[in-house]
Amino acid sequence: MVAVHGRVFSINEGGPFDHLIRKLHLLRPSGMIRVWWIVVLAWVPLMLGATLRTAFGVPLNPIVLDISVHVRFLVALPLLLWSSTLLEPQCRGVLRMLYEGQLADPAALDRIVERGERLRDSGWVEAALVVIAVAVGQLGLWGVTGPTGLFHGIREHQDWSFARVWYGTVSLPLLQFLTLRWFWRWIVWTYMLERFSRLPLAATAMHPDRAAGLSFFAWPIGGYTWFVVAFASVLAGAWGTQLLDHRVTVPSLAPTLVAFVVIAVVVGYAPLMLFCGHLYRARRRDLASHGLFSLDYMRLFEAKWIRGGRSEPVLGTADIQSLADIGNAYQVVLTTRVTVFHPMRIKNLAIAVVVPMLPLVATVVPLNEIIPKLGSALLGALPM
Repeated sequence: MVAVHGRVFSINEGGPFDHLIRKLHLLRPSGMIRVWWIVVLAWVPLMLGATLRTAFGVPLNPIVLDISVHVRFLVALPLLLWSSTLLEPQCRGVLRMLYEGQLADPAALDRIVERGERLRDSGWVEAALVVIAVAVGQLGLWGVTGPTGLFHGIREHQDWSFARVWYGTVSLPLLQFLTLRWFWRWIVWTYMLERFSRLPLAATAMHPDRAAGLSFFAWPIGGYTWFVVAFASVLAGAWGTQLLDHRVTVPSLAPTLVAFVVIAVVVGYAPLMLFCGHLYRARRRDLASHGLFSLDYMRLFEAKWIRGGRSEPVLGTADIQSLADIGNAYQVVLTTRVTVFHPMRIKNLAIAVVVPMLPLVATVVPLNEIIPKLGSALLGALPM
């Protein structure tokens, strides 16, 4: 949490679910959910039910043999909760920069924060998310979308074992709810960004971040990226099960993967494009003002040191250093981007989506060919 002019704002805290986990003491002092307790609730009963089932000589339920089930709760669920924890200080940092940097009217910022808090804390929204999550679990339980949900792996089996019932009524709805809740928080943050973009921000193209001092708006992309990795892990697990069952091929999955990458990029970066106008206007304004200032200085410099008589020694004069400083400042203005994020970060997000898919690609392309190419792409995506 961050105190903002006597107020407190957090993108994660607030709402019925937050109150529940606090009452259950599932929140660490650092603000991070006790991830493994959630994993135990969702995954361990499945394994215990399967163990008891085999003790009586009954075959394992196919859900327990589904790779996507274990990926959901041992990989995707921890990543989902961790990305939420990572998002918190990044959004908090954006608010701190806006207030402490005096980039906008504090009263206007307060109104946006208050509206964001009301949306974040909405009990009606969380109730709707619970209904959707339970409905998805029931659809899987009754075989409408497959026994493991929308992105299922195994085929339908009419086996009403404990593992199947627990998965459909507890495990899958819990994961779906946490995913939807995370996405709702991102929608709230997107709304706040849209409102921030309408304010007359005090941007300056002289800022060395090459984004008129507004690059901090892109900080939350770090937490969003890990959310995308968690979601991609779910897809990879479901597709892996389908590949083992010879129902799909890696090339047939390529269009869906490309569509997922495009959607992930649009959802993450489209809100940041709202600030392009601020950067464009700041760059155009400061180019004109710095151009006139540089012109005046160059005329005086030329009159004194080039055409005029030299009454001072050239070596060690501050005029030459000032000339270089003016040139450097003008270059900063000239190279200011029109986006608050570096374009290469989009490539990083795409790579983050592809990484969970590597085990699938390895079924058709050897790892010793994949890793060098991925390393080259990743290093090339890092801004210089």
